[in-house]
Amino acid sequence: MTEPTSPQHRPAASRLTPEEREAFLRRQGWRPELPQAQRETIEAQWSDGAIEEALLIGF
Repeated sequence: MTEPTSPQHRPAASRLTPEEREAFLRRQGWRPELPQAQRETIEAQWSDGAIEEALLIGF
């Protein structure tokens, strides 16, 4: 079975810039000097959609 391709079934494109995403992740403890596994763990916890929602409620 294939995924629907109509516009109403496509995920919304993220409006976050790379800079906004990094700034948010830094507030969650992400740092470029962390070991890769630790950086990836923090990154995996926050999708762009989750970051956008958190920012909307002042997180």
